[in-house]
Amino acid sequence: MAQIDKLVESYLLQNPAIAKAYSAKLINRRALARRIIEENREISLRNFEAVIAALRRAKFDKENVASKKISSSFRVSVKDDIMVASLAKTKDIMRNTERLMQKISYEKNETFKFVLGSDSIKIFLDEKNLHLIDSIATKKDILYIRRKISEFSLHFGESASSSKGILSYVSSALSINDIAIEEFLTCSPELLIYVDEKNTLKAYDTLKKMQK
Repeated sequence: MAQIDKLVESYLLQNPAIAKAYSAKLINRRALARRIIEENREISLRNFEAVIAALRRAKFDKENVASKKISSSFRVSVKDDIMVASLAKTKDIMRNTERLMQKISYEKNETFKFVLGSDSIKIFLDEKNLHLIDSIATKKDILYIRRKISEFSLHFGESASSSKGILSYVSSALSINDIAIEEFLTCSPELLIYVDEKNTLKAYDTLKKMQK
């Protein structure tokens, strides 16, 4: 039992974001126990209840300001049928993107987001506007297109931008529930998370539980 306690303590020390999320009751104990067993060869599934007990005994610092904010002070909304296009970073595409922006009906809440990286650019659109990508880029300039993506918009209070740990809390809570994050965007005080639509309901449930 003492060995299990040490292994659990070691896991939490090596994963501080998960430890903080668990201490703030943002992560289900049984789900965390399964994750610890999966990632530690020294613990087998027959030790499941022992890991649960070790997690119950684990001691943490008092909940910090960031965890309090994230557990109660954000609003969440969801938008489905989003696509993400990764394109080569060329002068032509940059110039053509300006024309694409003019074709977006913002008054109808159509999606357009643009991210400029070192070697490529990403454009976020509603799937119904997929044809607009073909109008600005040739096939060789399209690196990949992800479809069937859901966009989660998390609106925090104005003070969130100066709080520590918000990104780690959100990502840890989703990760421990086996939800892969496709993309992250920030426009403080708003956080945008993109997940595959097959995980939409699970992600929504996880985020709503974080508000309680």
